[in-house]
Amino acid sequence: MKNLHILLFILIFIFSCGNDDDHTAKFKEANTLLNKGEYESSIKLYKSLLADSITDKRIYNNLGAAFLRSEQPDSAILYLGTAIQLDENYYDAKLNKVQALLAKGDFKKVVNETAQMEINYPDSTILKLITGMGSMQIGDFNIAEEKFLYVLERQPDNIDAKINLGTIYLFRDESDKARDLTLSVISQDAERHEAFNLFGMILLANEDYKASIDAFDRAIKLGKSANYYNNKAQAYLAMGKVKQAKKMLDKSENINSDNFYLWRNFAWYHSLNKSDSVNYFLDKARNVKNSKYLRIEQDSIFERLSSTY
Repeated sequence: MKNLHILLFILIFIFSCGNDDDHTAKFKEANTLLNKGEYESSIKLYKSLLADSITDKRIYNNLGAAFLRSEQPDSAILYLGTAIQLDENYYDAKLNKVQALLAKGDFKKVVNETAQMEINYPDSTILKLITGMGSMQIGDFNIAEEKFLYVLERQPDNIDAKINLGTIYLFRDESDKARDLTLSVISQDAERHEAFNLFGMILLANEDYKASIDAFDRAIKLGKSANYYNNKAQAYLAMGKVKQAKKMLDKSENINSDNFYLWRNFAWYHSLNKSDSVNYFLDKARNVKNSKYLRIEQDSIFERLSSTY
């Protein structure tokens, strides 16, 4: 899969974690820093608290949450795992951990761990949402669709479920359904850059290239992402505008080079330039970290390039 859309539902413990006034004040200060987005400072303060409260699960949970919010999923998993070791039924830490696994791209673990959690929390919409996201990324679209529909039945305005379900419909070539969901999201929240990116992908699939570029521009203006630049590059490649495409591919690579579609599009770019580097970039596409979850043989552009070069 190419796109993952999630609004993290991170749980932190916000009350006192001890009887000592100084300890309590530090814990509250760390929580305040975390909520203000000052992650490095909050992490330092939480770590200092562990010197006196090495068995306090709540500090480990909040420390894990701080690492998760600062886009350090490996460290988040480490501290959240310790919180769960201290209390195997600690729901907040378990929920934070599966989100860290999702951010890391360990999708099979996401599906396995949320399945276990759903046994005790069968009605949790956030668990259904995360399970759906993990399932979608490993190509289990039927399970993912079931989970997103469950969420939307109970929360009709859930934007994350709509965007992810719309992405599934797009990959199934059900562009009308994808379009309806995407326009519904935009009408709810015109600042959701993921929705404009998805809308651009729908337009791209329908060969409305100029309109797709406008949509990608809107997505980029609202929230820069390697995928958005890469998708815009694909539109330029489809139009034969190789110079503009190269600029977008370079911007995408500068943000995240571990992307199958980036290297596939570089291969396409080099094929249009009659370069002998096409196979080099096709191999790079095959070898990206998460390519094992992709249905490479079903990618028409990759298949065309592979059969030609």
